[in-house]
Amino acid sequence: MLIEKIVEAKQNKIRLRPCHTNRASSLGHVCERKLVFDRTHWQDATPYDVGLQFIFDEGNLQERQVLKDLDEAGWHVIEQQRDYEWKEYQITAHLDGKVVLDKPFTLEIKSMNPYTFTQIHTAEDIIQSKKHYLRAYAAQGQIYMLLSNSEKMVFIFKNKSTGQLKEIWMDLDYQFAEELIQKAVRINTHVNAGTIPDPIPWNEDVCGRCAFAHIC
Repeated sequence: MLIEKIVEAKQNKIRLRPCHTNRASSLGHVCERKLVFDRTHWQDATPYDVGLQFIFDEGNLQERQVLKDLDEAGWHVIEQQRDYEWKEYQITAHLDGKVVLDKPFTLEIKSMNPYTFTQIHTAEDIIQSKKHYLRAYAAQGQIYMLLSNSEKMVFIFKNKSTGQLKEIWMDLDYQFAEELIQKAVRINTHVNAGTIPDPIPWNEDVCGRCAFAHIC
């Protein structure tokens, strides 16, 4: 009875929402077709299930705890939840904050399963990961640095099981960032023309979980 009401409350949070920009958190996705669908066919997406809503909510709790841990350790975090917009390329971003050392550095907090946590030690481990969502973190970080006019940022990863934390610093890679900008340009061109990119070769990990698989 108790849990049923919790699940019901979680289900009530699930909504399909319009997307009018290239979100920094999504721009690293491997499928440009999906990113165009995000903007032009958002209402046709298959809603995610309540299990994923539990994961989202847990991630938000983990983020708040990390911010609390930083504060208790004496680190000052500014510009929490600040929004950025790059109108020329229709790119938007939502920062977790900036941690102040000798100067402010863009901060991104991610919680993850214990196995993935143990596999990440450097920025290259994120950029070159076989996991597409980890590579998307790297792309997200590059866009964040461009928008916040910074050449270095820090990820804080949290082990969901143990609470252990790990910091990974990443430098701005202008070539990588330019590729992402050109990707945004291609997406914008399709959106404006009403066209859709070709699909990527079938990938169970990507396509099998895509909210647009039924119309792709």
